[in-house]
Amino acid sequence: MADDLLRLLQADAEHLSQRADFYEHYAQHLAEGIERERSRGGAINGGGWRTAAYVATALRFAAQYALVVDPQRAAALLRRAADAYLDLGVSYGYLLLATVDPDAVAQRMFSERARAAAMHAHDERPLAAAAAVHPAQLTYLLLAMSSDRIIASELQGPRRALRERLGAHGTAVVGPQSLPLAIYVTFCDELLRLSEGDSTQNAVQSVEPIIAPLMRMGRGYEDGIRDARINQYLWDRLQAPVDIVDLDIVGMTVLAKVAMERAGMDLDAQVRQTTDLTLATVPMYVGLTLRGPGSSDVPGRDAHLT
Repeated sequence: MADDLLRLLQADAEHLSQRADFYEHYAQHLAEGIERERSRGGAINGGGWRTAAYVATALRFAAQYALVVDPQRAAALLRRAADAYLDLGVSYGYLLLATVDPDAVAQRMFSERARAAAMHAHDERPLAAAAAVHPAQLTYLLLAMSSDRIIASELQGPRRALRERLGAHGTAVVGPQSLPLAIYVTFCDELLRLSEGDSTQNAVQSVEPIIAPLMRMGRGYEDGIRDARINQYLWDRLQAPVDIVDLDIVGMTVLAKVAMERAGMDLDAQVRQTTDLTLATVPMYVGLTLRGPGSSDVPGRDAHLT
């Protein structure tokens, strides 16, 4: 698979690994600086939060470059990036967390809600307030709230309110492909139907609406990669201003795969029957590879998680 991805991307495995190394080392350097500041009595809310945001971004970049050549390393980097974003109060972290550990999303979300209740809804994290009203961040939160039957059941009211709130921002753009928010919201609706589905028949009816937005996003990704490769000098050096892998597509593919598994279906089979491995489907196939065959829920995950 890796060789096919490299061929489609026209990328060099060694260069991708080196790029991942650079960003991971950069994130480590910044994180060590934060720890030194804390040891002197500094706080993340005193300005160090900017450096913490750089750490999260650097880890995300490192994971993107590693995804094609070393999925196991990429998964570890994505988990670290997810924790870094969520520690800052940025909901995008939920998508990254779901990408590598879907079963951890519910626990983290309920933990965050308990934290907010203890603070009487006053979150002092500098980025949390902005994320709580930003349409894109609210969209990532809706994705997480739609992906798991426990979350959907426990937070049915808040999810419905969030869905209605985002309905007023349908033309706002989200993600690397700057697509209308409405596409993500529709995907969330279909994801919720899969998560709550009581029968395979209902799930079958939702397969096409699940795959269609991923393919639309994939076409935008392909256009971006092809445009970036026009400047061969920058592309060969991985300096082109484009995501080498679209993490939104990767994460949403994982969410869809998990929801279909819980409905007794196999997204891998559906995708391979209807789509070939092309440049447009690279992120989708990466997502399928990350989740892996035969994945299942952890024991006891249906327990009440409040």
